Amino acid sequence: MFDRAQPTYLSLRNYVRGTAPRLLIWTGAGMSAAMGLPTWPALIAKLVARLEGDLRAGLVLNIDEARAAITFASSHQQLWLAMESLQTVVGDVKFAQWIEQTLTVDPSRSIPSPLVRLWKLRPSGVITTNLDRLITDAYPLARPGKRLPTEFTGRSAGGHIHALSDPNPWIAHIHGLLSDRNTWVLTQTQLTQLWETPAYVRFVEQAFVATRGLFLGIGADDLAIGGHLLRLRRLGLDLGQHYWVTCRTDTPAVEFANKAGLQIVLYEPDKHHRGLSECIADLEQYVPSEVVAPPVSPPIGTGVTETIPEPDDLDYRSPDLLRQQLNREAAQILAPGNAEAYSTYERFRSKYKRAIHSAWFLSVDEPDNRILSHRVERHIARGAFGDVYEGTDPLGRRVAIKIFREDQSRGELRVALGWQDTGSMDRVGMPDWLATRADEVQSALDASGWQRTKVNLGKGEFAVSSTLPCKKARLELKHQADTLRTCIDRLGKR
Repeated sequence: MFDRAQPTYLSLRNYVRGTAPRLLIWTGAGMSAAMGLPTWPALIAKLVARLEGDLRAGLVLNIDEARAAITFASSHQQLWLAMESLQTVVGDVKFAQWIEQTLTVDPSRSIPSPLVRLWKLRPSGVITTNLDRLITDAYPLARPGKRLPTEFTGRSAGGHIHALSDPNPWIAHIHGLLSDRNTWVLTQTQLTQLWETPAYVRFVEQAFVATRGLFLGIGADDLAIGGHLLRLRRLGLDLGQHYWVTCRTDTPAVEFANKAGLQIVLYEPDKHHRGLSECIADLEQYVPSEVVAPPVSPPIGTGVTETIPEPDDLDYRSPDLLRQQLNREAAQILAPGNAEAYSTYERFRSKYKRAIHSAWFLSVDEPDNRILSHRVERHIARGAFGDVYEGTDPLGRRVAIKIFREDQSRGELRVALGWQDTGSMDRVGMPDWLATRADEVQSALDASGWQRTKVNLGKGEFAVSSTLPCKKARLELKHQADTLRTCIDRLGKR
């Protein structure tokens, strides 16, 4: 059974069925169980049984090693190492054959309805740890006639960071596909290799930052999944709310959820995970009586005690992730507003000057054309104080984005966002004016530690974001507003 009155579930449902959610669904073996596929512990148990059968048949050369592997793997304490111990004893070829035989889907069975319903929630993408392609096969059943999602594996995820802001759905098989052994991630060694791939780490980090995660049929506390989330929390990033639908109430699971900032949505355990199916069905069928706004990210510094990594540890971060980390740290340093805080801030700027310089980098080319979840598409103007770009916001609306010059901002990254009006469309589909919607970027600004100041343009608002609330910034606002308004008018007259 599933309790629909849980506060965490109500929060999740309001978000999923609200206006334009940026939902990322993480799925695991629990979502494929209805097809007779094993969970991770059950898979290990099946492999152990096969090895025991070979022992009895006299097909194992090193009997002592095989028995030791069976004892270790049967404990289920170190699942990734358990798989590695079995592979070492069995051999790569036979191990791969056993995996394929155990995880091959019976083509005569129907796709489970929960997988079909997942796509009706309109997620931005799905990350799955399963080797099967059931989540792919479910898509045309949920959305017939639509273009199939883009698919890629964990080893190639770095080349698909742009998918995070693509309006078309995508599927990341982060632990590989059964049809391609070279993509498998089943052992501790393979997992370590994947984690040591900067492009993969960057993809997962950006996924957590750009979307709201919903974990279904998966152990979010698995190192392969939750480890990324914990690391980002330690960096001091405010990732907003993510949800874990689970039947687990054990202490390790609860402690992990607290550390990772996951909201637990509980269902009663049973062999067929009926509560999980009920949860997904209710999410899909629920129709809100009124539009519910997505929850606003908490203010800067709530529950954050971690400090920013050392400069050398930031070398592989994307410019957009660097902006969030640096701005958050700067905001925390400057919070007291006294002379000591500003002195500390100057030392911080000196220490992290290389990272700060990298954070200024922005291009119209993939994948370096993202800023605050917005996509920069075309450079349209350059002035004494900065550059103005044409771009799109996460909902696909056209925006004007101004990036202030580094030498004009004393090292603080400042960004102005101008939103297009959804009314009065003309001139080949372009609006005759653009206006900012500062309230819509407030949660993004809060999460990044940016200050915000508004100037009334008559037709809307102009928002300037900066890490340092200084008098100079306020004195420049009217001039910057006029400059951006001129560029906005040019966009409208295209």
